Amino acid sequence: MSSSSRRLRNCNIVTSTSQDDLQGQEPVGEKQVPSYSKTSTNSSNTEIENNNQNELFLWIIGADKNRRKKRGRTTLADVWNLLEGERIDVEVDKYGVPCTYAGSVLGSFLGVIAKNGTFAPLNIPRWDNQTFNPFKEKMLKHIEAKFRYPEGTRHWVLASLNKKWRDYKSELKSEYFSDDKPIQELVNNVPLGVIRDQWTSLIAHWSTEESKNLCRVNSTSAKLVKMVHTSGRKSYARKRKEMEIALGKEPDRLTFWEVTHKKNNGNFVNEDAGKSLDAARAKFVTLSQGSESDTNNLMDKAFIDIMGPEHNGRVKDLGLGPTLRSYYGVKHINFPTTSESREGQPGEVEKLKEEMQEMRDELHRLKTLFSDTILLNSRVVAGDNNLVDALSPNIHSSNASHEPTNGGHQKS
Repeated sequence: MSSSSRRLRNCNIVTSTSQDDLQGQEPVGEKQVPSYSKTSTNSSNTEIENNNQNELFLWIIGADKNRRKKRGRTTLADVWNLLEGERIDVEVDKYGVPCTYAGSVLGSFLGVIAKNGTFAPLNIPRWDNQTFNPFKEKMLKHIEAKFRYPEGTRHWVLASLNKKWRDYKSELKSEYFSDDKPIQELVNNVPLGVIRDQWTSLIAHWSTEESKNLCRVNSTSAKLVKMVHTSGRKSYARKRKEMEIALGKEPDRLTFWEVTHKKNNGNFVNEDAGKSLDAARAKFVTLSQGSESDTNNLMDKAFIDIMGPEHNGRVKDLGLGPTLRSYYGVKHINFPTTSESREGQPGEVEKLKEEMQEMRDELHRLKTLFSDTILLNSRVVAGDNNLVDALSPNIHSSNASHEPTNGGHQKS
């Protein structure tokens, strides 16, 4: 039974008994537990063995001919083997992000899916490529046959799959790709669990100058990150939930940042982290003096002033899931610090609306001009004899606000 699994012992497993509970889902056919029979890999000193539970073990044969066992890829067979209709119930926070232990099981399962070339092909260059859409639907159907979560959590599930898929490709590149090796040698060294055709396409992509240049840019950007978090594999959502239970309220942004950037001994990850937090707290005190604004707004403003602006599509240091819209309620952020600034907002909004309308009108005028130009050019190419008549000032639109004279001049 499912409950006998140690991994699932602390999960709430529910049984879907109504059609409403299964809305939007389709049968996924037979159970697709990743199967690894005992067979040799491309490397002559490695064998694989399925322990029929949750991990894949590798037998490494050393130069002394002795074999040693090494833990391989997690398969989560206990999740795949859930009885038909059984699903793991996943609790989410207000942002739709899993925030309990069941969420970690879901996260591990997403990792298994993302590393399976049948679900997430490696030869599609980008996650947002339209070619990926049917594969995303297929992944969601298999995931939602094993887990139950609100429909709004789909956004997080897809974002998590995207990250795990990209991380997996990065791991493969780091371990198996090198500019110093011949292409054919790289192509022949297919990693365990990777489909050969997809691996060939991946090697070809990594060998392009475009990919190499992007790699150099990303490496440079990664070196600029100084204040890394210390939460490990535990998601920010789970950490926030634990702190909320312990404190009796949701932790403020600066407190949460402090906890996730300190080591077990109580020290910050580096000196910059400690100085940045002190500066943010001092900024918050300054903003709070004589201000009637909401404390959380001031906290956010102090945080951004010191830590840097928010990124498009996500909120800084809150993990995967929260977006500018879900966190702030808007796509673009405005932090009023006084009651006077709030009173001035309606006028600013009206001014922005007027400017947007002017831009729309100008865009419409340009589109009309462009269409007319294309029409005339096509008639020139076709040798239209009536083109002169079409351009004549004596021929005017019925929507015109003036009447041309015989000389082609407008009335004043």
